[in-house]
Amino acid sequence: MNNNFFVLLEQRSKLGEFVKIYPQCLHTSVVVVVELVPVIKFLRGLDVEKQDIGYVLMKYPELLGFKLKGTMKSSVAYLVSIGVNLRDVGPMVTQYPYFLGMRVGTMIKLLVDYLVSLGLPKKILARMLEKQAYLLGYDLEETVKPNVNCLLSLGLKEGHFAFCYCTISTNSWFTFES
Repeated sequence: MNNNFFVLLEQRSKLGEFVKIYPQCLHTSVVVVVELVPVIKFLRGLDVEKQDIGYVLMKYPELLGFKLKGTMKSSVAYLVSIGVNLRDVGPMVTQYPYFLGMRVGTMIKLLVDYLVSLGLPKKILARMLEKQAYLLGYDLEETVKPNVNCLLSLGLKEGHFAFCYCTISTNSWFTFES
């Protein structure tokens, strides 16, 4: 058999998976498809690698329905404003594209403000997010605050959170000192 046959089979399989995940794409017209091109260009402008675009869209197909001037651009702009390097946004999107759909004021900023209030410098937080973008997906009320409260109940002082976060992000083990 021809190698092109296997490539075509793999592409059809991925297309089938995409349609299963995002059936709304079957209702799109040519006009809508033309409007999706700017989303793809936006992702490429963030340095999402060309070969990763399909992976990102399979992971989060709802990106195709977002307006560029809304949530996606404001999420990127806010992250850059706290110190995330613009050239690292593309790899962040590939790792965790869901942050492009998060509202800044109701999700991202609240998490950032809370972590900064614990003594974590924005510069360090920005580096952490560049390497572990999935941290943006942690629910503040249901995950982050209860974990912080647990650590406080174990005797960790609020001023030590910056040290713990930095150590956790670079190592899998850390110690508490009182």
